Amino acid sequence: MKIIITIFAIFIGILNLTSVSALTVKSVSVSPDTTEPGKSFNIEIRIENNENIDLSDVSVNLNLQNLPFSSDSFWVSYDEILEDKSKTASFELDVFESAKSGEYQIPIQISYENPDDPEKIKTISASANIKVSSEPDVDIDLGDNYLIEGQEGKINVNIINKGIADIKFLEVKLDSVSKVNLISSSRVYIGDLDSNDFDTAEFSVTPKSGVIGSTNSNVNIILVYRDVFNKEYTKEFSGIVKIYSKEEAISLGLIAKNNTFTYIVVVIVVVIIYIIYRRIKKRRKMKKVEQSY
Repeated sequence: MKIIITIFAIFIGILNLTSVSALTVKSVSVSPDTTEPGKSFNIEIRIENNENIDLSDVSVNLNLQNLPFSSDSFWVSYDEILEDKSKTASFELDVFESAKSGEYQIPIQISYENPDDPEKIKTISASANIKVSSEPDVDIDLGDNYLIEGQEGKINVNIINKGIADIKFLEVKLDSVSKVNLISSSRVYIGDLDSNDFDTAEFSVTPKSGVIGSTNSNVNIILVYRDVFNKEYTKEFSGIVKIYSKEEAISLGLIAKNNTFTYIVVVIVVVIIYIIYRRIKKRRKMKKVEQSY
């Protein structure tokens, strides 16, 4: 009998330790569950009085600190919630234009008074989850790329993330290039590219045999990447790369003129002048000696 009483007492103690709050959160709904920067969304919080007594001074508060959201009102209050009754607190929130893509958790705190409890003011917590997603805004810049006929060169592709969304698993593909042979791999893996950042993919190429200068090569670039929610995007770009003749490249200062032949000719001329000078000097000297006799 004592064992039964002891077990019963322990059971009652456990119930007291694990007893639920008089006020409970039955549901938290967010609509839509995914939104965009500059848009709005709604949160509805349904709370229920599980006690056989009326609860008073009920307050529902959202904590928006350090979150990219704003609201005209982030708290709702009720004078009372009768026993076995429920209330639904509704909030409309705006997403900052500068909000970065990601999943955010909004803390919810609910306070109330229970007249039958010595510690009258009670609090319970919950949270609402919202996804903010914006399509990445990615662009490329071929810059001042140029090639010179008969020489190996580089095509540098600058990839710029102009949007507010980070991207990941970025791969750059040189899809097709007219009048040019690709020496390196046609794919360059970049990986992550943060918002307002850039990176460069480099490809080694050479103009095809027989291609003369003063022409353009068409370039097709394909970017494949994912957003923070792992959605895949593919974006294609096209541009041109100028191919110069060697003479044009020299006249534009893109390459230095090869003056080796000129240097050799100058050296030969200087040597010849020196030899002639030495012979003339030697003859004059011999003439002076003959005259002295």
